[in-house]
Amino acid sequence: MSTLESAGPVVGCPLGDDFDPFEGAPHAFLARARRERPVFFHTGLGAYVLTRYADCQWVHSATEGVSAQPALLSHLNVTPIPEAMRILDESGFVPAPSIVDEDGAEHRLHRSVAHPPFRVGRIRPLEQFIRRQVTERLDAIAGEGSADIVDALIYEVPATVILHMMGVPDEQMGMVKGFRGPWAIFIWGNPDEQVQLDTARMMAAFGQWARGIAARAVANPGDDMIGETVKLLREKGELENSRLWLDSWTLNAVMAGHETTTNTMAGGIVSLLENPEQWRAICEDPELIPNAVEEILRHATGVPTWRKRLLVDKEFSGVRVPAGSLVYTALNSANRDEDVFDDGETFDVRRPNANRHLTFGGGVHTCMGNHLAKLEMRIMLEELTNRLPGLELVPGQTLHYSPNTTQRGPESVQVRWDAR
Repeated sequence: MSTLESAGPVVGCPLGDDFDPFEGAPHAFLARARRERPVFFHTGLGAYVLTRYADCQWVHSATEGVSAQPALLSHLNVTPIPEAMRILDESGFVPAPSIVDEDGAEHRLHRSVAHPPFRVGRIRPLEQFIRRQVTERLDAIAGEGSADIVDALIYEVPATVILHMMGVPDEQMGMVKGFRGPWAIFIWGNPDEQVQLDTARMMAAFGQWARGIAARAVANPGDDMIGETVKLLREKGELENSRLWLDSWTLNAVMAGHETTTNTMAGGIVSLLENPEQWRAICEDPELIPNAVEEILRHATGVPTWRKRLLVDKEFSGVRVPAGSLVYTALNSANRDEDVFDDGETFDVRRPNANRHLTFGGGVHTCMGNHLAKLEMRIMLEELTNRLPGLELVPGQTLHYSPNTTQRGPESVQVRWDAR
């Protein structure tokens, strides 16, 4: 693995090069790590990996001593090949930090203008629209008796909802949803040259579309979320200074608005159907569904790790990590830490403290879309349990995950039911 980071571990910190940061479900390894080496250095990542809840929580909630700006070229593990960068450059694509990569006044400004549409009071009125999207897609497959539930429902709903919030015309929805590619591998994985080229071509077209949406919003801001962001920036006298950021936000909003929900919900369906008594429980008692959503977020997070940079020396589980170090918080491990969650590896829709998960991060960088994600997941479970209570996994299938550190869930989940 090639990396832009090269510093070695401090004395006394164990190596963890037997850890595969791109493995889809490394829960057995992480359970051992929490007991035996809760902090370890991964040479390929050039980073310290934190596996315990308390350590990860500190990183995400700290008000100082941690930077969201992780490294040169942001998230990338490898230096892009010249041909990939040429494709992006010729398309006019200019990388810019997203909200999750900003600190201080810049972060406060951009969060203040992007966050209003995601507040809980603004999200609740979307329930009818979301439910209609779910029911229409279930209507289309109910008589079939089997489906890839990710492709048929779990990807489609969050993507449609965020594009609706952005004011994207119906005739553009299919085109924008087509901007699917190995971008997560490019940003958070170990991409080969072909993946880099494929991603560059996709991002070039996606970026051109996003810049067009942003430019139209600047010229004539509507009542959609991008138009609202433009109005707020203009009111604050910051539109010109934030023009490049606005292009980036328009693009990143599409990805952040549905990829994480899709990955988590896909993993959640697998967790439920691999534990059929849990599936039956929410079918028989729909009042369990809101807590089942929290348990899915805990047990099957679609954001397995996140990365930050330390600005101060800090001790984590007995290891003194020096200032300047890159740290990866293994959220998929912290969310199962037995010091916080009894029998944390077990999936339990009745778990009393399921909502203590760290899936949405914490502090000033708490995920803005958390209320939207929970609403979408709740409605999907309500309709699935009502319409297809006999849902089960197709036996013998192998689940495949995108090989990257930070955005992954089962890419396909084959399910079946009695179509009668």
